[in-house]
Amino acid sequence: VVGFGFLVIVVILFNFMVTHQNYNLLTEAYSKIKTYTGNILQNMADAVVAVNREGRITLFNRAAEKLFGKPSEQAIGKQCRDIIGRETSLLDETLASGQEVRDQEVSYQMNGHKVIFSVTTTLLRNTQGEIDSAVAVLKDLTEKRAWEERLRRQEKLTAMGELASGVA
Repeated sequence: VVGFGFLVIVVILFNFMVTHQNYNLLTEAYSKIKTYTGNILQNMADAVVAVNREGRITLFNRAAEKLFGKPSEQAIGKQCRDIIGRETSLLDETLASGQEVRDQEVSYQMNGHKVIFSVTTTLLRNTQGEIDSAVAVLKDLTEKRAWEERLRRQEKLTAMGELASGVA
C-alpha cells in the first residue's frame, strides 16, 4: 500500500512538472509573438489607431504619435474623439454601423494645415461574433497630392508653351 501511494505521488509530481514545463513554453511563445506583432505595429509607416467598443484608444503607434502630435501615453485609455478630434468620425461610424471603410480619402485641417488621409477601418470581433474593437490605418497622402498637383501644373505649362511656339 505504501509503495502504491508512493507511486501515485511520483506520477502526480511528474504530471505537474510536465504541465508546468508546457505552460512555461506556451507563455514564452506567446510573449515572443506578442512582442513581434507589437514591434511591427509600432514601426509601421502608416498611423494605426485602435479603439474598443466604448471608443477608448487601445493602440496608438509611433506614426500616429507623429501625425497627431501626441504621445501614446496621453492617448491610450482616452476617448478617441478627445485626443484626435474630428478625424475619428470614420472610426466612430465603423463602430456604430458595423461597416468597414476601404481607402476612403478624407481631408482635414490640422494645426492650420490641410492634411489628406487615406483611411481604412477594420472591425475586430470576439469569439461570439460581436464587435470587440475597431482599427483605423491612416496613410498621409498630403505630399503625394502636392506632387500630383505640381505635375498637372507642369503639364499645363508645357502644353501652353507648345501652343505658343506653334502660334509663333
